[in-house]
Amino acid sequence: ECAAKSSPDAVIVRCSGLSNTTNCRRAYLLTLENLEDAKCIFPHKRIFLLGEMELAAACRKRISEGEAAAIDETMPLFALQSAGEGTELLNTACAYLLDCDGSVTRTAELLHLHKNTIKYRLQRISDTLGFRLGKMPETIELYYSAAICRLLYKKQR
Repeated sequence: ECAAKSSPDAVIVRCSGLSNTTNCRRAYLLTLENLEDAKCIFPHKRIFLLGEMELAAACRKRISEGEAAAIDETMPLFALQSAGEGTELLNTACAYLLDCDGSVTRTAELLHLHKNTIKYRLQRISDTLGFRLGKMPETIELYYSAAICRLLYKKQR
């Protein structure tokens, strides 16, 4: 809170469980190389965990493997766009997974929509995908897909 008051653009990266200087150096380099991507994937966060830096690194690696790999990775999410509601389902899925920790209430607040609208969209997403968004392990691939979508979208701006 103090950092946010004096410097609104400040971010904190929390790296717990680092047992030696090699791990500290790895965490430092991972943060240097991936913080901007992590901020793109999680635009509403100001406190990041080391795992989010690792996610950003994995997504960037997947994108660097070429367009075909990136398209392969994001195909399930882009299927939501063809479900008849344009980008609404895609944006809802990304917000629900990446920004709101699977909370209907927080997703509704973030998207400035009623909770019932979010519930309806989540049901449409589930119908389209064939499983409930948030159900593990099925959702893990969608989580990565959502992160890659945000990175790709950032590149297009």
